[in-house]
Amino acid sequence: MNKNIACNQASIAAKLALIAGMFFCTQNSHSAEYQYLYPITGSTAAELMAQIERNSLSPTGAFGYTKLNTNVGWTAIVDSAGVCEIETVNFSYDITIYMPEWIEKHTAKQCLQDSWNSVWLAIQIHEERHRDLYRLLDIKEIEQRITSIRPKASCDALKVAVNEEVEKILDANDKLHDMFHRSDVPPVLWGC
Repeated sequence: MNKNIACNQASIAAKLALIAGMFFCTQNSHSAEYQYLYPITGSTAAELMAQIERNSLSPTGAFGYTKLNTNVGWTAIVDSAGVCEIETVNFSYDITIYMPEWIEKHTAKQCLQDSWNSVWLAIQIHEERHRDLYRLLDIKEIEQRITSIRPKASCDALKVAVNEEVEKILDANDKLHDMFHRSDVPPVLWGC
């Protein structure tokens, strides 16, 4: 789980996924959602987990990883005294679930394949729950909260206020993810 407040982060993630050739996209009314499968190899549970740790896009090398990228666009009106007031706001976000794809699975022992399939499915469900928690971010409500920020003495000060408001919103959503992590124990890949 990660959040980035920066323009064009979603397009960077999309380009990386397209380069890898494992890109699935669905579009809903408020965000874009992607699934990115990164390739791993190995013939033992230890080798697979080492590959995941090295190749995962998660900052901690996790098996599965759900990333939120946000884009905050806004325009302002500046009066003759330099007071800056928000005129329009456009907020959007993209959610990407990153999961490993074991490209040599068919050559491994059946017991390791079974373990992989079980763990992979459980972690995919776990990551989908993170996606669902991110979906709770209400675009219209966020845009209204940003729009309601009072005028500031400068546009730089307004930019700081906008970033602070977005951080508050995302921090509140992060607490939901933290509560979920406390209640969900990820499965372990076992060897045979």
